[in-house]
Amino acid sequence: MFKIILFFIFIAFYSSIFATNKPYSFEELQSIAYKNNANLKSAHLKWKASSENINIESSLPDPVISYNEFIEKVQTRTGSQVRKFSLKQQIPWFNTISTKTNIASLISNIYELEVSIEKINITQSLKNELSNLILIDKKIKINEESIRVFNDLEKSLKERINITNKNLTHILQIQIDSELLKNNIETLALSKKPILKKIERIIGDRLYRRIPLNLKKTTINFEKSKLTDYFHQHNPSWNKHLTLESIAKYNNKLASLKNKPTFNFGYNWIQTTPSKISNPHRNGKDPSSVTFSMSIPIWKAKKKARLNKAKLELEETISLRKAVIDRFKQNIEKELFNIQSSKRKNLLYTKKLLPRAIDAYKSAKISYEAGELSLQEIYDSYQLILKLKLNFEINNNLLMKAGFNLEKLIGFTGDSDYEK
Repeated sequence: MFKIILFFIFIAFYSSIFATNKPYSFEELQSIAYKNNANLKSAHLKWKASSENINIESSLPDPVISYNEFIEKVQTRTGSQVRKFSLKQQIPWFNTISTKTNIASLISNIYELEVSIEKINITQSLKNELSNLILIDKKIKINEESIRVFNDLEKSLKERINITNKNLTHILQIQIDSELLKNNIETLALSKKPILKKIERIIGDRLYRRIPLNLKKTTINFEKSKLTDYFHQHNPSWNKHLTLESIAKYNNKLASLKNKPTFNFGYNWIQTTPSKISNPHRNGKDPSSVTFSMSIPIWKAKKKARLNKAKLELEETISLRKAVIDRFKQNIEKELFNIQSSKRKNLLYTKKLLPRAIDAYKSAKISYEAGELSLQEIYDSYQLILKLKLNFEINNNLLMKAGFNLEKLIGFTGDSDYEK
């Protein structure tokens, strides 16, 4: 029995170690951020708070209850008036309450869209920071590979029988460059720390496991018409502007309703004491009355200003919508250009420059071993490979980020209903 317990403890221990060593997936980081991100929590609470305004605006104004106590009793033929109770209720013009309710509902929709916008911002921020880490790791690997190549060159040079002063200079140059590469690796490793801290701020929690070292490139269709269609259908920022325009239309309607009269209904009850004078007309009941009044907007300047303000706000939202479309088209053109440009450069690196540089290095190495070339020439040929590899990874990272920026522009969240 004891051995069985030890066996299960052993299994649980190594399972926990395996789970700890397993890197996060991007979806896990995204899920943690959605639960803990402070900005997202704030946006969600604002949305919930704004939804309560719907109930507030759908109700009538609060009734007014008043109480009057007569300091000096007023003598009437029915008796002395002691105190007065009043109840008043304001009734807005027809459709005023429904219009205000619609406005409150649309404002709540805007805050709900803000939640979606914040989610997209979190997703894109995560992708950008992770792509920065991936680029750093690739730079480190290229530098480590270069150090191994330099060590092999140094070893090859030292194995030669006749070591001249020129060869010693070359050896020293290799050693210096190797140390510079090691220092560069240390610098790159240190540059990870602020990025990891930024990721922790985004997800609102500490990182207990390793970060994923690969990201799926964007799978969206780069056809401009499809990007525009998706933007109009799904982008929350665009839907927010459309909602603002609807609110402005309702505000325009509300401005005309505010120029209409407001009704006030009331009920008054006066408590009296029996009259000291015998009065055959008193029936034993306290007097009461019903009141009706209207608040009529009569100042033309105020009415005109209210309508003009609402009209100008509507025109502003329409103009802003057009500006958003123009800005979207410009940004789409920019990112599509960046994507096409980066793709062309990648093809140039992978199909032409890097293969040629590698072939040149191999040829130079053979010639060097045959004594036909100097170490400096083979060294220069490898430096070219190193430079091309780094430039390729930088360009590939730019390509990835351009795709992510495109996703953010159209509001893409990886929905399966979109054509991949």
